[in-house]
Formats: sequence, C-alpha cells, structure tokens
Amino acid sequence: MKRRGVCAAGLLALCMLLPEIAFGEGLHISEIKERYAGRRWQADYENVRGEQIRVDVEIFLPQAETLGVLEATFHERVNINADRVSQDGYSVTGEDYFDTALGWLSIGWPEYGVRQRLVREEEKAGRKPNPSADRTGLTLPYGTFDLHTPYAVNNDRTVQDAMELMETYARQYFPGEDIELSPRWVRAVTEAGRYKRNRKVSGGYERVKVYPEYRGALSVDFDQVIGGVPIVSPVPHNDGTSYGGGLGFYPEYEGIMQYHMHFILLTPGRVLKDNAALCAPEKILSSAGQLIESGRLRKVYSLRLGYAVRRENGDRLRLVPAWAMEGELFESAKAEYQIAPTLLSPHPLEDTTLIYDACTGELMDCIAQFDFF
Repeated sequence: MKRRGVCAAGLLALCMLLPEIAFGEGLHISEIKERYAGRRWQADYENVRGEQIRVDVEIFLPQAETLGVLEATFHERVNINADRVSQDGYSVTGEDYFDTALGWLSIGWPEYGVRQRLVREEEKAGRKPNPSADRTGLTLPYGTFDLHTPYAVNNDRTVQDAMELMETYARQYFPGEDIELSPRWVRAVTEAGRYKRNRKVSGGYERVKVYPEYRGALSVDFDQVIGGVPIVSPVPHNDGTSYGGGLGFYPEYEGIMQYHMHFILLTPGRVLKDNAALCAPEKILSSAGQLIESGRLRKVYSLRLGYAVRRENGDRLRLVPAWAMEGELFESAKAEYQIAPTLLSPHPLEDTTLIYDACTGELMDCIAQFDFF
C-alpha cells in the first residue's frame, strides 16, 4: 500500500510550533507541560486494510512539576478489624475485606443477606423494578465525562457522588494518609428490556420490550494519584482494573443505597530519580502511528502521561514515567473482532491500554480492558 503521508501531516500539527524538538531530546515534565498543555493529537491515517482512521484526542498531562522514578509497595492493612473476616473471604457483615497480598480492600453495603431480603420483599409486594433483562449502556473513557451527570437510567448517582463516597471510606480505612483518587472510566446502564437478534438492524439487535422502571448501575474506575501524578497503567491480568480502585452504585430498595467499592493502593517509597528526562511526545505518536498504519491499532480513545507500575525481582514494584494510550488493538492486520460489537455488547475484547515508556518511547505493555456489560 502506498502511504499517503497523512500521518506525517497529523504529527506536523503538533510539531509546527516546536521546530527545535528532536526525538532524542530529553525533556523534563515542566517543559512537556509548557509546550504541550492543551494540545491535541489530531491525525488521519490509512492502514494496510484500506481503512481511514481518524485520531482526535487531547493530550492529558499531570499537575506535578516533577516526574521521576519511585519504589513502591502494596498498601498494608490499615484500620480494619481482621476478626470480622469470615472464612469465605468476606466479613460477617459483608462490609469489608482486605487481601494483604494484593493490597485489595473490598467494601460492600448492605451485606448480601440484607440485599437478598430487600429483593424478596420488593417482589412480594408486586414490585420488580429490576427483573432479569438485557441491558444497554455506555462507557466513557477519561476526558469524555463530567462529574455531575447521572448517566445511569433511573439512578441519580453521579461521578461526584462516587468520588465523595470513595474519599469518605479512604479517610475511614486509611486515617491520616494522603490518598488521592481521580476518575478514569465511567460505565452506566442506560436501558433495560428484551431484545431479539436481528442482523439487519444497526447494533444487531431489535428491541421488543422496555422496562421503564429499571434502575441502572453506575460504575466508576479511579486512578491513584501520587504527588500529582496518576498511575495510568491498569493492573495486569485483572480485567484492566485501575490501581486506585472503583465503585459501583446499584439500585436502591426501601431507600437503602447499595454499592460495592474496592481499593488497590500503592505506598510510594524511596525516590530513585527526582526528575526523569522524557522523550518528546512525537516519538510516542510516531510509534502509535505505525501500529495504526499496520492495521492493528484501529481506534484511539485517550492519551495520558503518568506513572506505570513495573515489577522487578519478584514483588518489588517501581513507578516509572509512562504514556497510557487506550484504544482498540488487534492481534494482526487480518484479525477481526473476536466477538463483533453489538447493541448489547458494544465494547469489544480488543479494548486495550497500551503503555509506553515515557523516557525511551518504547512500548512496555498492552493490557486488556474490562467489559462492563
């Protein structure tokens, strides 16, 4: 295939105002922010499949004035009563559980038995607001949602509500510690009903019944922020869960709000490098552009600079500067969707976070995302 040069033109949109920058130049985060704050990656590509790929995403930068390399460990158990944990891993109240091996704190309310009782009482009274149903919804990556919109159907909870509840529990379980979280992804159920397969219509399904009283779930993923820098790499082999945590708001019964949240927290340790020399962002965009033209990277949702978690020598963790690029990544140019997106499963298994080393520009890892629906 003859390259049309649109990739170079897209990169030129960023480079025109920065003629002195070369790929090999080491830049500190303050220089990156001065030159790239508020800019977008806007480019058009044609891949080997003959498809036209348009990229238009903001380049998100951390608030910090320095970006270095840190040692880190999983957070230790803090302010939690181990005696309340039952043999099945959850507390006898169903309220909290801590896994010291993974730094995982799980909190649910109310406990499972209470939830089941409320459901039975609703059904006994002739109310079944959340019957077994086919669900449709939306997923909003970083930079595409706001804090105050109730995205889920018949559920007035917002991202702001999720942030406040996460902060409340962070103060309760980790008192006196500076734990900062930033929302990363939002997922919400927007409609429920019955659908039948119809390949002739957009989305592959035809709606035959709607449940107007259905109350949809709202789920928010959070990145942990350390020193003004978010951890942008998801937890490997864990469905793309964020270092930081997540919270899901579920339908209310008898006025009782139901939710489940978890924290996966890291504790920063020794500073190995105060202010790392970073490569110019064009090097990352050039590498990603090659993936696009090769037919493997077919959509880009977001681009952010922060920390990636790198394991070294077993359980030793290191936080290193990295770019996180979220999009659809395929195994090869010939590969098609493993499961074609439909109205009921709009988010493909190919949703991936690509992690680039911000110092060298090399691709460090590719981590599959979690399919909420």
